[in-house]
Amino acid sequence: MENEKNNKDGVTELRRLYPADLEPAEGVAIFCCDLIFRNTQQRFLKKNGFERFVPISVPGGGGPLAEQLQSFPSPEKHSLEAYLRLLLEELGLKRVVFIGHSNCRWYKHNFPKEVNYESKIISDLRLMSEYIQKTFPGVKVEGLFYADRNEDQIRMKKIT
Repeated sequence: MENEKNNKDGVTELRRLYPADLEPAEGVAIFCCDLIFRNTQQRFLKKNGFERFVPISVPGGGGPLAEQLQSFPSPEKHSLEAYLRLLLEELGLKRVVFIGHSNCRWYKHNFPKEVNYESKIISDLRLMSEYIQKTFPGVKVEGLFYADRNEDQIRMKKIT
């Protein structure tokens, strides 16, 4: 461990200082936390002009958010809106990117009878895009992407 300084409260202070990143974020990127895809998605975002985005990495990416909007009672919908409102209005972020991916275990777990997962995921991404544009005027959905894994390669597809 780095140079440590123990105090009487049981808190260990690390003596190494880390530089603060003071550049403001430009937007929000919502994608799945599956490690197979997560690192590729983050590299993809950086290479395509989405470098200064706040990452929201949750199981299923935008899928659970889309399902909340459709089927959960209003308190959950309101908490989701409050969370997005904080990022998009209070912090002034004006750009959003959503990424879904093939073989998503969240979708397989929650929709075991679904035949075409790609179609369901893409439909949910579009739903979230419509929701953002309707609920947060002035916020632009910059992209909907679908990551498709084939063996050891991941291909990114833009959804229009």
